[in-house]
Amino acid sequence: MSKKLLSMMMISAVSVMSFMSCSNDKSNQQEENGTGTVTYTFGFESIAAKSAVETSTAKPTTGWNDVKQLVLILVNKETKLVDDVREITSIPNDASLTEFTTLIDNVVAGSYEAHLVANYNDSNIATVGDWGPSKKGQNINTFLLNLVKNTDSAAAQAGVNAYKPVSEIFVSKKNVVVVDSGNSEVSFDLTRAVSIFRVRVDQSAEINKKVDFQAVTSSVRIRRVATQYNLATGVNKNTSLVNNLIFSKGCFMNTEPTAANGYDGGKMLSGSLTSWSDQIILPGGHNTVGAEKLDLVIGGIAPVGYTPLGLSEPLTIPTPVYWSGQVQADVTANNILEVNCTLLSAGSIDIPDVGTYGDLAITVNIVEWGNIKSTNIEM
Repeated sequence: MSKKLLSMMMISAVSVMSFMSCSNDKSNQQEENGTGTVTYTFGFESIAAKSAVETSTAKPTTGWNDVKQLVLILVNKETKLVDDVREITSIPNDASLTEFTTLIDNVVAGSYEAHLVANYNDSNIATVGDWGPSKKGQNINTFLLNLVKNTDSAAAQAGVNAYKPVSEIFVSKKNVVVVDSGNSEVSFDLTRAVSIFRVRVDQSAEINKKVDFQAVTSSVRIRRVATQYNLATGVNKNTSLVNNLIFSKGCFMNTEPTAANGYDGGKMLSGSLTSWSDQIILPGGHNTVGAEKLDLVIGGIAPVGYTPLGLSEPLTIPTPVYWSGQVQADVTANNILEVNCTLLSAGSIDIPDVGTYGDLAITVNIVEWGNIKSTNIEM
């Protein structure tokens, strides 16, 4: 993975600060700081691939076309409060570009903890409050990102909070010293704060071969997901996870991904695994703590004449059928949790409750966008 760099220069505004230092307010005993120049270099973190067994190899590509918004937040290291918030608007959309420079003026000299955040406010993620000048003077832990509710009627369930898959959030943090009328340089490696939950389906059993996962009403539900990211502390798990889910419809593919889909051309399908879907979530899941284990429901469309579990008569119209299973694995930021689902039954027309499972077999592998962690579930 080649590193794409963004160089940013913060320039001096000494004349502005000189004017401020001439204030006649004798009650202010503090000395005004000057301003300085800082050159920032932003790039994407490159991670060596780890070995994985029996897993897919396809990974989404990384480049500046993945970055839609950038904001730089400067936290004063003495007061621990935000001194400055700057939106960076001149973002390139050129995959071949390795570096670009933009100027930010009037940066007050001082020692900062600098946070860079990409894709922080769009249709699939939302800031809590305005991340503009009104945030100056606040603690960095007030910078929160929330998942966006999914209002699709197909996602509606009593007592359930359905959300859209998360945007591809990138973050980076570095210590920066801005010297009065001077110049400093610092390099940022943008790293994803999110994970991919990859679903691959084996429906080779005779009983479920006719179910259509490529239908526009097929679906993925990932349950017990976190829904908030704190810029200071990371994923917020303080709220109950059991009623939170990511919902996506018509998202299964039965062909290998290509560069046109935003992938590196690796392999996704093999053997009896014939459908796949990638969903972006906040890091989560657990190997042993039941209340934090991710829970998966997949749905395909059964044809007329098909008999799902619990019915004595065949279907007279095409109908969604579902399988569910618990995932005994976690996934960390910038990694891929691959869940290989082996369907052993005919599925049910009812969406199973969290914690009630039928015949589903799940196998897990970890891939960063970089590595895949794989787990297997029999459903």
